[in-house]
Amino acid sequence: MRSIKFIINFTLLSILTILIFILLLLSSCTKKELTHEKLWAMLIEKEPTAILLMPSQQYPAIDCKEYGEGCTYGLTANIRGIILIIVHFKEEKFAKRAAMRFHGFYTHNWLFDNISTEPLLQDFVKEVFKAESPKKISQ
Repeated sequence: MRSIKFIINFTLLSILTILIFILLLLSSCTKKELTHEKLWAMLIEKEPTAILLMPSQQYPAIDCKEYGEGCTYGLTANIRGIILIIVHFKEEKFAKRAAMRFHGFYTHNWLFDNISTEPLLQDFVKEVFKAESPKKISQ
């Protein structure tokens, strides 16, 4: 009788362990939001001379009204002497929509704007952030 209880308990424990493993696996497959800190750390790791520019007359603050739904704030960075506009969105779908509209690139919940005519920045965001251009994805 004890051996049957042991087998049943062991089987239930095995099934529970497998279910937990599957849930963890599925949750790790979903795209996570990329935080400001992680984004900047990735950028600095590749380009230590990058500078985050404070809003000024020359580089005004990013106006989320221009970028549409889901925009929360924007950053301006100087990468190798070229200005990169980085815009944060609440969700990836908003960043992708803005990337289509502005012919930019996006990754996770971030838009990289002002790079459509800058091959150096396009290569940079593709390499560092695995950013994609939505127009190239849909083709």
